Amino acid sequence: MRKSTLLQILGAITLAAILIVSARAFFTARSQVSCALRILGSAPPSDQSPPATYSRLAAAFWQHRDLYLARVLAQECTPDAGGALRKAQRQALSLAVVKTRLSPSQRESLGAVLLQAPDGGRGLTRLAQAEWGRPPADLDEQEMTWLFVIGQMGPGCSRQRALSEPDRQVCASRYQSLLAELPRLRSSAPQT
Repeated sequence: MRKSTLLQILGAITLAAILIVSARAFFTARSQVSCALRILGSAPPSDQSPPATYSRLAAAFWQHRDLYLARVLAQECTPDAGGALRKAQRQALSLAVVKTRLSPSQRESLGAVLLQAPDGGRGLTRLAQAEWGRPPADLDEQEMTWLFVIGQMGPGCSRQRALSEPDRQVCASRYQSLLAELPRLRSSAPQT
């Protein structure tokens, strides 16, 4: 077999592989967008449109929100097949979907919808009710800030759980660091 024929065959195989991978990524991305919109659509209205306090604090406190959303979407929206490499590929694709196919307001709402409550449920409304016995719109900045501690540190920081002293200190430390950000957020807020 001549060298040019071999190169043509290898080129055709490479092109076919690229097309197959691209098509698969396209359909998986479409599926994940549909899944994310389905999750948003099934959430309570107060999670779909979180209050202004949540929105303002989310912009400052959720530095790695998109990574979290990508991880959750990969778990919920794609079949769990394969090993660690396959899981990493799904999460990378999910991150691309989150960054390029979801608007900032959809990402913010999805973040509110996916907050983990201490009872195993999820959503800003459920978490606010579990922690404070009130809907999210009735929470002040400090109470809403505590919900971000739970969102970042996990439901183990819930006031509803008995915590060991080291765990309680970690949660309290995170809460104090977020509270320290509030004066800066107030000063940078647009005046109306």
